[in-house]
Amino acid sequence: MSTGHETAPASTNQTVVFSGTPWWSSEDSVEELRKAASLDATIIQSLKITDFEIDTRVAAFMIKVLQRHGHSITDLVLTECTGHIDIIVTVAMTIARLESLKLSSGALSSYAHSLGVGLHTNSNLRTLILVSGCSVFFTLTADSAASLEKGLSASKSLETFHFVNCRFGDGAAIRSLSNGLLQNQTLRHIALKSCFAANGQILPDDSLAVLLNALQHSSSLKSLDISGNKCLRHGMNSLSILFEKTQLGVLNLSCQVIDEGQFVNLASIVAALGATRTLESLELGFNKLDDRDVPYLAAALSYNTSIKYIGLANNRITNTGLSILASKVPNMKGIEKLALDGNPFDEHGLMELAHSLQSNASIKRLKLDSTFSNHDRVMYQVDLNWSGRKFFFSKTCDREFYRGLWPLVFERLNKLLDEQHGKQRHANVLYTLLTEGSALFPL
Repeated sequence: MSTGHETAPASTNQTVVFSGTPWWSSEDSVEELRKAASLDATIIQSLKITDFEIDTRVAAFMIKVLQRHGHSITDLVLTECTGHIDIIVTVAMTIARLESLKLSSGALSSYAHSLGVGLHTNSNLRTLILVSGCSVFFTLTADSAASLEKGLSASKSLETFHFVNCRFGDGAAIRSLSNGLLQNQTLRHIALKSCFAANGQILPDDSLAVLLNALQHSSSLKSLDISGNKCLRHGMNSLSILFEKTQLGVLNLSCQVIDEGQFVNLASIVAALGATRTLESLELGFNKLDDRDVPYLAAALSYNTSIKYIGLANNRITNTGLSILASKVPNMKGIEKLALDGNPFDEHGLMELAHSLQSNASIKRLKLDSTFSNHDRVMYQVDLNWSGRKFFFSKTCDREFYRGLWPLVFERLNKLLDEQHGKQRHANVLYTLLTEGSALFPL
């Protein structure tokens, strides 16, 4: 087994990486670990271990590394490792001041108990990420879930929990994890991405709803990523309640696995979506949304003032749907960024959007396919909003006040230079200010 070991001056905190490949001698890995155990104790802040067969001897040296550097190690990553992972997790959670732990190794059932105990005893851990590796698919058994439930319920410090590309062994595992989420009151950022049932199929809609229902009393919840699932009728009803009862600010609902004849039921969340005052970002890309879905979304966005970003990329919205959306754009007071690339509308639909943008002063970012011949014409309207059109095209306000805003104008224009086509966008805004008149340049 071959190891790679990055070092730096002893006075600096740094990331140390141990990586191995099975065709080299394990003596090399042991030697590198032995050296790490003797390094100055202030040097290691982040420890990454990848592609290791952790036998008894390797585990012993890893423990020495953790013992010597435990007071400074805050981040631990184990990727594609096998063997005595449970020992490493137990020691790390006990003696190190871990704030972040990412595991993408081995069988989850072999160290789930260690995780549960660690969550109960470690008062520093802020982030726990469980991701199936390339070689091993995580399966959360009933016993593993029960251990994780106890840890989540007891933790008073955990803020971020990711459970990604993993399989639930049975219904008992789903219920245990949902109970752990229900009891925890500190989680702010949760990802339940691409969850699978025991049969290898994507987790059913009603099972996903069980997990979402557990979050209804999460007073700290700020972001939720449930991309890659099957959130349909039951799941959407649960999300509607989350909008009403929590302070959810970011929702990623993209890439839902939708079979023929199924659809994401936006109608069930339109009222809650229009009423929420905390949601700022909603990602709906790659969901097979079509023209029938747009009226519900457009209606909600007409009333909502908190949502700043809406992602609709790579759906099935044609000119008909874009026309409906465009008709509501003047009423959208909160939206600042809109993603529409990858949809099958054409130039005619795009020009309807361009016309509606003339009556909207909030949308400052618009993502479209660059192949449209009228792409720049549409972006022109967005550029004006970025420069502060709602201020500068008022011709009734105090001119001296607006002259004082010149530094803000140029600050925003200079930021455009860092973007694609920045120079052209910079010129667009100045040209309009000079030719169409404003409080700065009255005609």
